[in-house]
Amino acid sequence: MKPIKLVRFFARLESYSVHEENAVLLDEVSELLYTTTRYARTLLGDMQRNGWLQWTPKTGRNQRSILKKLYSEAEVRRQIALNFISQKQFEEALEALQDNQQIFGELLKQSSGAGLHNGLLHVQLTYNRTFSALYPHNILRNSERFFVRQLYSCLVKQDAKGNTTADIAHHWQMSEDGKVWSFYLRPKVQFHDGSPIHGQAIVDLFNAYKKRDGYKRDLWHLLRIESPQPRVVKFYLSSEDIDFVSKLADVKYSIQPVKQVTKSISKQTAVIGSGPFKLLEQSDKWLKLRANEAFHGYRSLTDELTIWHVKSQNGGESYSHKLLSKQSEDEEETAVQPTKRLCVEDGCLLTVFNQNAAKKLPTETRRWLVHVMQGEALWKDITKNKVPINLVAAENFYPFWKPWNSVAATKPAEINRLSILIYNHFGLKVCAQAISNVLAKHGIEVDIEEVPIETYAKLAKGDGFTQDIVLMNLLLDDNLPTSALLAFQSDIAFRSCLDAKTSDWLDTNLRKLCADAQSTHYLERLESIGNYLISEAIAKPLFHHMQSMSFQDMFSGVDMTPWGWPDIQQIWLED
Repeated sequence: MKPIKLVRFFARLESYSVHEENAVLLDEVSELLYTTTRYARTLLGDMQRNGWLQWTPKTGRNQRSILKKLYSEAEVRRQIALNFISQKQFEEALEALQDNQQIFGELLKQSSGAGLHNGLLHVQLTYNRTFSALYPHNILRNSERFFVRQLYSCLVKQDAKGNTTADIAHHWQMSEDGKVWSFYLRPKVQFHDGSPIHGQAIVDLFNAYKKRDGYKRDLWHLLRIESPQPRVVKFYLSSEDIDFVSKLADVKYSIQPVKQVTKSISKQTAVIGSGPFKLLEQSDKWLKLRANEAFHGYRSLTDELTIWHVKSQNGGESYSHKLLSKQSEDEEETAVQPTKRLCVEDGCLLTVFNQNAAKKLPTETRRWLVHVMQGEALWKDITKNKVPINLVAAENFYPFWKPWNSVAATKPAEINRLSILIYNHFGLKVCAQAISNVLAKHGIEVDIEEVPIETYAKLAKGDGFTQDIVLMNLLLDDNLPTSALLAFQSDIAFRSCLDAKTSDWLDTNLRKLCADAQSTHYLERLESIGNYLISEAIAKPLFHHMQSMSFQDMFSGVDMTPWGWPDIQQIWLED
């Protein structure tokens, strides 16, 4: 008997006794009965085997058969839907739930994890919002950068310590003067559509990259690129860059067909990557990836990944973030669940004072604002309003840098109104509102403008921002040292807020760094640059996110990546 039909019959039953001989009573509780007691017995037997009810049939005159429901109709529908979800029959699950999307989302969360289906390992997770188009050259959120890393490869890879290893290029070398870099490509490497990744494809791609905002400052010294033979690519620089190779390990330099950079591409267009996973489907409902069988490296242990879009009630929840508003609650939960590991995210929620605003704020005004907008004061406001987010006050751009504060100043008499720009990011909304509440106590009215991330990027690339303050999320990836360098060098939102004098100063110092430092020393050299930006009240770090490895019970022996997602390539199950 099909479960959907069975639950319809079950819904009509009540807790009562029936005469076995009186088939009419059973006929009345379901249109599915064919006026035969034998068919009714079959249905009741199926439901008893499922554990939905107790049925004690008795025969003979004046004997009563006992029938009692053990679950409600809603509970039975959930059981059936869960079974359908485990079999990847999602439409049937929705039918069982009478198209109740909220319960469907709850069951998806409940059933998240890894499982074998038809001999293949499927991983299913949920996330609280949809993803933008997964192209490396777009402005991306943290979660989207993670998936770009799954869909694309780079010429090389870099770890959190700055060590560079092979990827699409199996070997590379630098000329004695540090101005010519040669890369040697693996044979028979392919894009996901089967087209070859050869030298000319790399040349065309990087020629397209260097014309784009967000790349021009990185590649300011790139004179030309050549491919003297299909498996060799040469980069010619105008000045010395002794670890130029490390930059090519960044997410933004992922290898993709040049047409995805030069043509207008929508989310509905099939993404063609070069990484360990292919994109099967991206929609408002889900994101589906499948292992790339022709991948040039280690093939993923996970065969297929599905990320369901399930809206959270508070708008800020995701499966990878533990959302608590009080540190005491955080400590209490950790005590109850000692195996749950917490870590501070490397990135930073950041205030940048827009030096290109219509009326530039004087240095002393900025210093006073920085003093007022201390993390402790903002966090006190956040917890007072019971906002469901867990943050750590930032004393520098990155949690592994030494604390650094700007000089305090007295409140200027002329300031009574400020404007703040954010994009639609939960953490930025929380920070902007906290800043508004704190400044209101000092008689300052704050106008908060929220725009989609696409609009935010368009403004940064075009005419720039007009607001006094711009809030942003400074992100670091698995190639930690280089991603920190590029955040200062070419983050288009950050650089759009700097005036010409500050930009020139920053460019001069970063170019000097690249000329004489290996990527393993980038972070220590960058710290003094970051400290200057803080001391001059150009930028004010606000918070670091706290991440919890909330999936650790789902996947055995799998680490959390810097983006807060599990290393999906390494998930496995015993058969």
